[in-house]
Amino acid sequence: MFLPSCTTRTLAALQAEKATNVTVDMARNNRSCSIQIPVRIVSEEGKTDAEALLDSGAEGIYINANYVKKHQFPLQELGTPIYPRNVDGTPNKNGVIRHTAILRMEMGDNHRERIMFLVTDT
Repeated sequence: MFLPSCTTRTLAALQAEKATNVTVDMARNNRSCSIQIPVRIVSEEGKTDAEALLDSGAEGIYINANYVKKHQFPLQELGTPIYPRNVDGTPNKNGVIRHTAILRMEMGDNHRERIMFLVTDT
């Protein structure tokens, strides 16, 4: 399946690039688009439809703090805060992660699971 909004380059073109420094554009995966799937998030407050980003490369499952606040999802405080770092090792500008939201996520008619989301501003 070809996705016209994705940038594609041939293997020969990629191998021909002889750079000594890795730039942000070289590190970014321009050959594949992100994959988003429709999901439903269920809490004691009710159900809300959302889109989940699959395989973002992140090392956790995250949910946006504003989204949590908007839908009034219950929060649990982490015993130990998480200090996220960017790929280059620098501290993330959005700061410390101090809360989780444990919610049920439904995908389609047959898949349901409880997930502990880390709440962040990104």
